[in-house]
Amino acid sequence: METCKSFNEWINSSIMVKLISIGFLILVLLIPGVMIQSLITERQSLSLDIQKEISSQWGADQLITGPILMIPYSKAEMIDGKQTITKDVAYVLPESLKIDGLVNPEIRKRGIYSKAVYNARINLKGSFIYPDLSKLGIDESSLLQDEVAVLIGIPDMRGIKNSSILSWQEKSIIADPGIKSKVIAESGLNYKIDLSLLKNKSPLDFSVTLYLNGSGTLAFVPVGKETTVDINSSWKDPSFTGTPEFDS
Repeated sequence: METCKSFNEWINSSIMVKLISIGFLILVLLIPGVMIQSLITERQSLSLDIQKEISSQWGADQLITGPILMIPYSKAEMIDGKQTITKDVAYVLPESLKIDGLVNPEIRKRGIYSKAVYNARINLKGSFIYPDLSKLGIDESSLLQDEVAVLIGIPDMRGIKNSSILSWQEKSIIADPGIKSKVIAESGLNYKIDLSLLKNKSPLDFSVTLYLNGSGTLAFVPVGKETTVDINSSWKDPSFTGTPEFDS
């Protein structure tokens, strides 16, 4: 009996036993936390997969670049002591560019997961000034007339809903898919331009309407010498990057 009493007193007074007991209790309490964290990680991963699936079917982030006027030309260069004809490109940015549009958002759901998507009507309107080719060191006779085009960069072409038509100097030009210069964007639209319409030194007016789907963000590259953007939407809590201006 005396031995049992001494053993019990030792257990009650032993710091080591107390530390072991505390450590055991901590481990027991950590188990639910680990299980909850594992569930959160699993659901986050599943949420990302579903959002990617929705974007792949509807359209991803959209970044509109352009319109930009592309004027290819040939030039003679000395390569390894031999005169070689190579091709180069002059890019002309709009003198003015006005972007306005209407963005209609909606929520797409898969079970308990959801993602915001949108369809948008974007109007691009402005003008180019025909460049002084002599100042660029370009001989007008070297222009590759069949390759002159207006380019618009669109990262996710799956979002294009309708064929877009460019109004150029009061002429209508149907878009061709694909972009002829990866300098502008990886994908997009191109409109073949009749070079004879460029020789008028007055402003070269253009307008085009894009109908596209997207998700996440809708952004624009301000390629114009003067660029204004006016977008309307029913989305209740939009966020912005850049320097937006609001009417008071």
